[in-house]
Amino acid sequence: MTKPQEDFFSRVYRLKTGADTQQFYSDWATTYESDVTRNGYESPRRCASALAQCVENKSAPLLDFGCGTGLSGQALLEAGFSNVSGTDINPEMLSAAQSKSVYRNLILASVEDPVPENIGSFGAIAAIGAIGIGAAPAAVLARLLESMRRSALLVMSLNDHTLQHPEFADAIARFTRIGSHELVFEKNGPHLTRLALCSRVYVLRRVG
Repeated sequence: MTKPQEDFFSRVYRLKTGADTQQFYSDWATTYESDVTRNGYESPRRCASALAQCVENKSAPLLDFGCGTGLSGQALLEAGFSNVSGTDINPEMLSAAQSKSVYRNLILASVEDPVPENIGSFGAIAAIGAIGIGAAPAAVLARLLESMRRSALLVMSLNDHTLQHPEFADAIARFTRIGSHELVFEKNGPHLTRLALCSRVYVLRRVG
């Protein structure tokens, strides 16, 4: 029996374990795109636009981290990025992404360590709706920031629910404070318009 979309949106912020998260997104994979699109999912477009303003070469390798069904990859493609690879920990979501003509490569990542070993080969990384409550924890954000190569860019979004938990914004502040990264873009805006949810989009560059 298909679960109603309201159940998914209410459950996502209550997930506790990696196993819970995997099962949740496996259950949601078939209706995820229609559910979020119907509710006015704006973060992919906003993140892609922000990254496009900051990057010099849109044909350089870009990693769509936590790509899900590929909505974020589509937004990046529409913003002019032409060399996008994706990674996700959920096979059902990744299978949906595989059906799109968006990605050069797709990688099924491990739940225990979702950051790919070749992260340093990408000049830009997008983590659109992939980090936060109901998604990857702040420790994964720290791993991404640590693993970026010099001059690489990271675009990411943190929604209203996630911003209520200071460890995510604190991770960004910690890396900018020590001078290894600089914040080159930050802006609040719509996330899921029908649900009156917003998100904050960040672009960070590794400088040290």
